[in-house]
Amino acid sequence: GSGVQNLNVDIIKFLPVLYPNKKEQQKIADCLSSLDELITLEAQKLGALKTHKKGLMQQLFPAEGETVPRLRFPEFRDAWQIRKLEEIADFFKGKGISKADIDPQGQTPCIRYGELYTEYNESIKNVFSRTNVSPSELFLSRANDVIVPASGETKIDIARASCVKLDQVALGGDLNVLRPNIDGLFLSYILNGPAKEEIARTAQGDTVVHLYASQLKLIDLPVPGHEEQQKISDCLSSLDDLITAQAQKVGALKTHKKGLMQQLFPVLDDTPG
Repeated sequence: GSGVQNLNVDIIKFLPVLYPNKKEQQKIADCLSSLDELITLEAQKLGALKTHKKGLMQQLFPAEGETVPRLRFPEFRDAWQIRKLEEIADFFKGKGISKADIDPQGQTPCIRYGELYTEYNESIKNVFSRTNVSPSELFLSRANDVIVPASGETKIDIARASCVKLDQVALGGDLNVLRPNIDGLFLSYILNGPAKEEIARTAQGDTVVHLYASQLKLIDLPVPGHEEQQKISDCLSSLDDLITAQAQKVGALKTHKKGLMQQLFPVLDDTPG
């Protein structure tokens, strides 16, 4: 009576299922399981690259309280200088771009703060979203800007930074924009590496976490000369390129499996004959 049908055992018993003979069943199962093994293997490679990056970052930046890193390119000898973030960057705030303002055909590429959590790592060379909001109402990037979320869900999550490598990208509200006088990509790596815990400690709030420019400005960072900054960011970004390529490989294999399953299993035809 209530119009809700329960799928009980008696109904399930009589649902039509198409299946091939034993030999074909085995063939299909073997084909899919070897693809699963390949996906697992490539996913493990991706995990290993990410772990390697994490370890390398710990080596390439000085540990807390030290002025030189454990691992260093041999041509550099000078000690790193401890600088406050406000000494090495000017601070700005992004301008609001709502979900409704996103338009795939939009004139201006844009970054909303939520995308930092899902789409981007330290280096932003390609921008996924666009908007048609008039440029005069937007805050536009300069290549080398570094963006840090101004709000988020957890303190450790909000402690992240990305360097925008492009001019004229609209940067949304809820983004702290740092315009550094040092290599922006180097700054992103150091904020995501050794400074991450300190940034997390300065974040405010519990249910919604905020990160204010006034607190970020006071964070101490060890900084080497310009050439060494460049060398470190080049080294890490080439590793990031490997990670991106490997992630795409895993994604492509998963998509291939999905498509293959649709091909290998017949679709039941419900249309009355």
